[in-house]
Amino acid sequence: MRKIFKFAMCAVALLMATDVVLAQTADKNILTNVFRREKDGGMGDLPEAFLKCRVETLKEAGTVEYEIFRSCLDPQAYVFYEVWRNDAGHQAHSATDHLKTLISEMGAASDPEYKGFVHRAYIGGEPTGERLWMNIIRKVKPEHISTLRDSFLKSREATLKEEGCEAFEIYQSVLDPTIFLIYELWTTDEAHTIHSTLPHSKVHSEECQGINEPSFKTKVHKIFIK
Repeated sequence: MRKIFKFAMCAVALLMATDVVLAQTADKNILTNVFRREKDGGMGDLPEAFLKCRVETLKEAGTVEYEIFRSCLDPQAYVFYEVWRNDAGHQAHSATDHLKTLISEMGAASDPEYKGFVHRAYIGGEPTGERLWMNIIRKVKPEHISTLRDSFLKSREATLKEEGCEAFEIYQSVLDPTIFLIYELWTTDEAHTIHSTLPHSKVHSEECQGINEPSFKTKVHKIFIK
């Protein structure tokens, strides 16, 4: 697990008023999602270790974004959302002392029974498979935190029953509770397209109209992976 995590650290349907994130053409950005879970009885050591590392990581030339989000269903589950300027920037990060410290602290804080996993791909790169991996980052007005969360979770029950849906999850920023990461995984683009036409998806969209913080530009990543 330690080796897997070291590699990881080194290495829906809701599209209202959004701009799809475009990759650099000559030197593509890299998106990573690292999924971890804190051990039972944990006292917040996992997010604390990440945030400590984040201070130094944001100073690196190769870092674009480096954030941590907590699951709205399981408060011990987290996703690390990382965007790197290019491979060189990501590799340089892997050699830093603050990352090595994070890996050590994470090893002690992580649930040994949870098999963490990682998505890593070039933003705007050539598809490597048919599965559609999506990240949607949106910020809502403070009074609408529960609006988005509750509407999404209600829609999630029906969405997970759809043919082609592998994951449909919502995470909340540890640093700013008004920012959410929506993580979706579909077997094909067609499955996602069908999802957007279904009644529960339309209801979710209607319930969440006008709740976004207007000063924040929603980010959408759509990447095809194996």
